Amino acid sequence: MKLVYQLNQELFRVMLAGNLLFLAMELVKPRSVLAYLNGNLWLVIWLISGIIILTSKTPTEDYK
Repeated sequence: MKLVYQLNQELFRVMLAGNLLFLAMELVKPRSVLAYLNGNLWLVIWLISGIIILTSKTPTEDYK
């Protein structure tokens, strides 16, 4: 369970960094990311990952 929790945290962090990078790229050059990537799917996966992190037990709760 701890491994799944850590992998999900890493997925969330990587997707957050990607979202910020894509936002910055879109601000500099409009339609540069949206022409190649579906932003809605990216945000849905990021949101689901965040919900899973919030609803799952933290690793410290497993050892109490």
